[in-house]
Amino acid sequence: MSFLTLSLSTELSGHDVGCNSFWPVTAIDTRATRYFGMGTEDDWRTPEIVSDTVLEILSRDPASYTGNAVYDEDLLREVGVEDFSKYNLTEGDPAPMSAQMFDPSYERPE
Repeated sequence: MSFLTLSLSTELSGHDVGCNSFWPVTAIDTRATRYFGMGTEDDWRTPEIVSDTVLEILSRDPASYTGNAVYDEDLLREVGVEDFSKYNLTEGDPAPMSAQMFDPSYERPE
């Protein structure tokens, strides 16, 4: 997905089309995460973090905000979200397992 984002961003530059992607830091509570046993509710965030991230990306100027692959939490922190508990299914922050699958050294900023 990141390669496709970069390719489309280059191909569509100058056409006022933004091509961006984001990755969830934690798994999202979906039928797939439940069906395939990808952790427990302690490991997941609600789908609302996805919609808030998409809305933030769409609120940006597509001519200048393009070719980005970001983590959902990082983008939302940029716009002032400090408390992510509203996205948690249970108390406590879920571990950043999704991000660590691709970058084992990933840690949330303090």
